Amino acid sequence: MTKITYIEELKNLDFEIQKNEKQLFVLFPKKGTDETKQINFNFTGENAYVYIIAFIISTDTDSFPIKINSNISHKNCTSRINIRTVLFNKSQIDLKANIFVDKNANGSEARLSHKTLMMSEAAKTQTLPSLEIKCSDIKASHSATIGKINESEVFYLQSRGINKKDAKIILIKGFMESQISKIADKSLAEDIAQRIDEALPCTSNNCYCINKNCPC
Repeated sequence: MTKITYIEELKNLDFEIQKNEKQLFVLFPKKGTDETKQINFNFTGENAYVYIIAFIISTDTDSFPIKINSNISHKNCTSRINIRTVLFNKSQIDLKANIFVDKNANGSEARLSHKTLMMSEAAKTQTLPSLEIKCSDIKASHSATIGKINESEVFYLQSRGINKKDAKIILIKGFMESQISKIADKSLAEDIAQRIDEALPCTSNNCYCINKNCPC
């Protein structure tokens, strides 16, 4: 059975993933923070598995300075980190995510991905994914992408009778919700989907107001 931990507040945290244990961590902070917060995931036994999913949506001026460390020190362990970020207005994220694999961790797997949608020219993102590997028998990868909504996809949805505002919302929700299928707990998955819906502002005609009933 997979143990699930839901994190809604950014703060310094330390977690242990024990031998033969499977854990899913879902991070969806309600607000940003002025100080860098560090979250550590420490593998204390072999054959352990952890999946870390982070959803970050900011529609105002919040900052999200975060350090995520996954430390694998035993063999046949798996660490997967997937982060999805959507930034509006003057919001910003400064993410440093690192997976460390010890020399005794042969047969392990380490994956790290951070994808960001920039919805404002004033928003800022800085991401530094890194892998530190001390052994040879391991599968590992890391990636970071920063981009905007694909206007051709918006145009396609408009050609199907969907207005521009709703087209953008559909694409943003699709971008964020691609990770929800990884959450086996149906109640939590539904809560995350609802929070994504509630967090998204009006995006019509380049208006990024928080009020969904905006007349624009």
